[in-house]
Amino acid sequence: MAKSDVEADSGSDGVDSVVVSSIKNVEYGQRPRVVVKVRADRDYTFRGLSNRDITLSGDKASVAKVSVSGRTLTVSISLPKIGTTEDTALEVGDVYWGDDDDGSVGWDQADDANRYEVKLMRGSSTRETIQTSGTRYNFRNAIRGGGRGTYSVKVRAIAGSYKGKWVESDDWEIDEDTLKDLGGKIAGSSSESRTSGGPGNGSYSATQGAWMKDGNGWWYSNADRSYTVNNWQKINNNWYYFNKDGYMVTGWLQSPFSKKWYYLDPSSGRMMTSQWVDNGKYYVDANGIWISDSSSGSGGSGSGKQNGSEQGAWLKDKSGWWYCNADRSYTKNNWQKIEGAWYFFDRYGYRKTGWLQSPFSKKWYYLDPSSGRMLTSRWVDNGRYYVDADGVWKP
Repeated sequence: MAKSDVEADSGSDGVDSVVVSSIKNVEYGQRPRVVVKVRADRDYTFRGLSNRDITLSGDKASVAKVSVSGRTLTVSISLPKIGTTEDTALEVGDVYWGDDDDGSVGWDQADDANRYEVKLMRGSSTRETIQTSGTRYNFRNAIRGGGRGTYSVKVRAIAGSYKGKWVESDDWEIDEDTLKDLGGKIAGSSSESRTSGGPGNGSYSATQGAWMKDGNGWWYSNADRSYTVNNWQKINNNWYYFNKDGYMVTGWLQSPFSKKWYYLDPSSGRMMTSQWVDNGKYYVDANGIWISDSSSGSGGSGSGKQNGSEQGAWLKDKSGWWYCNADRSYTKNNWQKIEGAWYFFDRYGYRKTGWLQSPFSKKWYYLDPSSGRMLTSRWVDNGRYYVDADGVWKP
């Protein structure tokens, strides 16, 4: 119901105009409140009027409030509840499984429903809950993930904030044959293929399939209805590891093949690469391998060249190259000597290249465009400029 659905007019003497000002409470089960403003002609007034002076015709409408301001009379009218008061208005007559044994379920339409809440039950446990405006839904994926068991479906109709009673379907017993027809997880049907190219020494790559979840966790059903156990698998260009029961592993993992450590995203399970992980405490390289000497650090910020540890490691992320020292710090806004060569790192700790004016001496230096090391005693920048033994440009 909207203002445009209500017409207001008056043929009475002394009335200049009648306008529907607002309509509130228009959901199912609510009592709509319509506010009408009546404006008097210049020679007339509504002063002194009250609720008792207003008469309404129609079924169960009542005057809730009357107020007068100048020549304008404002009347608030309360209308009957929207929808029927009968219990059957939100009653779902029947809930039934589809004839094709494909996981679909249907139900009878309730008279006043604008949506339905639907629960898939496995025994006394809820496997999945959805809301839909239709009268059919397919729970195939949820049943495939749940495995063998006794399934039923509960449905109730909803209109606004009002909810009908639950109506339940018959039980459907899912055995191994039915589960196999649905493409679900069957005990003993596992994949232990080994191909090259994945993390460690063992991997399995599948191009089609579906993620499934049951009470034990997430697993992946391949297109051939097999599933990977004790192995890596590449899915949509991301690497995942599945344990001896075929469930996705998360967090830290030591590969049984390479014995190297990897970090698998706690929420998605995908192998992380080229970033700090585990709340920023450790770094994994482009192959997902933990760099044992890496850890987040505050970084240096001295006032001149400083010697760095010879036991650190060069690391690269999407922003560029940086150097992780053995003490797990990294240099910022400063020079650092690494394996006999000088490098300069910006305020974020990333290695600089090309021309650099030192923030300390204000002299110009040239850092090799590919390696970042400071060049000395040579012509640089395509032979146009010369830097001396200290790397300083000589104009």
